[in-house]
Amino acid sequence: MISRHTGRMLSFCALVSVVLQMTGISFAQDHPPKAKIVITMSVDDRAGNSQIRATTYDDITLKVGDTRNAFLYCNSDGSGAIFNDSPIGNPGNYYYLWVFEVRLVSIAVDRVTFELAWQQTELTGGVVITTGGDRRTFTLGQRENQQVAFMNSNGVHPSTRIQVQASPIEDQKYADLRLGYDLWLVHQPADGAKTTRHLTLSGRQGENLLLGFAAVPLPLDKGASVDADSQYRLFVRGSIAGRMAPDGTIQVVLRPYSGTEDRSPTGWGEGGCTGTKSFDVKPGETIEIEIPFCKRGHSTFWPQDSIPNPRRGVTIQNNGLIRVDEPEFLSGSRTSIILTIFREG
Repeated sequence: MISRHTGRMLSFCALVSVVLQMTGISFAQDHPPKAKIVITMSVDDRAGNSQIRATTYDDITLKVGDTRNAFLYCNSDGSGAIFNDSPIGNPGNYYYLWVFEVRLVSIAVDRVTFELAWQQTELTGGVVITTGGDRRTFTLGQRENQQVAFMNSNGVHPSTRIQVQASPIEDQKYADLRLGYDLWLVHQPADGAKTTRHLTLSGRQGENLLLGFAAVPLPLDKGASVDADSQYRLFVRGSIAGRMAPDGTIQVVLRPYSGTEDRSPTGWGEGGCTGTKSFDVKPGETIEIEIPFCKRGHSTFWPQDSIPNPRRGVTIQNNGLIRVDEPEFLSGSRTSIILTIFREG
């Protein structure tokens, strides 16, 4: 694989028929929003390869600013694990005690941020010894797991790990609401016709949906036709999530990953940038969001076909490699996503 340019964060501008009021990505519904935090202790074999057992505590429901404690007791081999929301009366039969303190920081359209403090103690011979602890802030999306702590096997006992998950709790008024997304990718080069790609998505409100448009060929030769294929291509992938607000608007978070890729006889390369755009939109309203290119660095790869008349920014090097100077090659071009969101059903 040929090494590629590095990426940087994207900035975005929204072009709409009316002025968009930019908002934070926290959402408000008829009741104060809540989130559920799930803590899981899993026990692996001594090699740390396969799970023997898992114990989950999913009774932590919080509003923003709330704090909650949880207590985990288990034997030295991870067996007999129990979670509780308060200390048990006689912990002397347990070897390990884990104490967790969870504070909910914020809830976004598709993210939950919380602070987690934990402490591990050993209860042996009537003496309590603190053996570990930490305080961290996590921001997790849907279906994400984050490891909090890991105890490696000592050759006698299995390995133990603590993981957390988080998810917003839907207002019952909107729990079954589904949203449809109609998306058009539009690429307009400086010296050519527009190329479009179409994509439709559907999911529950708040659901983080993956998007991936078919790649757009970027011809390297001036004589290539508009619809000609090319080993050098523009890609736009990422995710989108929308959540219905009480005033009837839809709060949206778009996280695109865009850049260029090349396919050559000896391999392939890819380089791109990520970014985040949050905004409000009315159901059925169409907006256009411009996606700037990274425009830094260059791509170098072996050609599949001859390039008798290279475009601006394309150079055939002495060794036969193609070099694409992306700031020059992409100068004057424009890429955007045209988006319409509507309620389904």
